[in-house]
This record gives sequence, structure tokens and C-alpha cells, in this order.
Amino acid sequence: MQKIILLDLNYTLVENSSKTFDFRRGPDVAKETYRRWLVDAIRDCYVILITARTEEYREETMRSIAAKLDGWQPQEAYFKPERHRYQRAAWHKRRIMQEYVLPKRGRDSGLYLALESNSETRAMYSELGIAAYRAEEQEVWKPLLTPFAGDGVDSHWQMSLL
Repeated sequence: MQKIILLDLNYTLVENSSKTFDFRRGPDVAKETYRRWLVDAIRDCYVILITARTEEYREETMRSIAAKLDGWQPQEAYFKPERHRYQRAAWHKRRIMQEYVLPKRGRDSGLYLALESNSETRAMYSELGIAAYRAEEQEVWKPLLTPFAGDGVDSHWQMSLL
């Protein structure tokens, strides 16, 4: 089975968040740049973008990602509802996992790999049994995407034994 990537947006996919994100004003999406090397690494995986960015920026953000990454898009994307604007990222992402992702994609924690900038959110993923790393730790997480020979019909992925 294909590895499912739980992808953070700010400070993970967005390469220049420190210059384009302000907690009071929100993101300057037009000026965002994205980590192409990261997308290249996870391109063959099923990617679920889970962000603390609010719904009001969904359309603009998704258009920007597609335009700047040659049409690439995550297979699923979850943004924070306005009514939860002030909830912590880890709380929001746990809710998304419990209400949407796990029931829909499966509860086997080995199916998932989280690429996440926020330490509190990485700890939450760990509590769910999901391996979670910062994008910059690619020497650790990239080997976890090692394909293995399947039946020739589907792409299969497994955790590598290090």
C-alpha cells in the first residue's frame, strides 16, 4: 500500500514562511515559495495537506501551490474553519485526524508519515503512533518511502528496516 503523507503547510511546504506569514494579518500567499525538493520526494505518495491556515485562504493557497509547482496538488486538503481560528494547531490537526483522515484512510499508524514544523503537533502525531519529522530531517524520513516489489498492479510502500 502507498504511504500517506500528512503534510504541514507553513514552515514545511512553504519555504519562506518567516517572510510571508504574520499571525495578525495572515499569509501573503502571492509571495510564498514552496519546497520543490520536498514535493519531488513525496510526489508518488498520497498526500494530505493539513494546515492551521484558515478556510478563507483555501482557494488562493491551492491555486498558488498548483501554479508554482507545475500543477501539483495534494490529494486532500484540510484548512482550519473560521470558528476554530484561535485553536492551537495540534488541537485542530488531531480533530482532522480523528474525524476525517483515520475513519476514511485507515487507523493503521504505519500507513502514515507526518512532515510537520510544529513540535507540539509532532508530539500529537507521535501519540497517535505516527512517525513525524521536520521536512529538513530528510535523511531520516526519505528512507521510509522505500518502494518494494508488489504484484505489478498497484504501487506498494513499506517502512524500511534501518
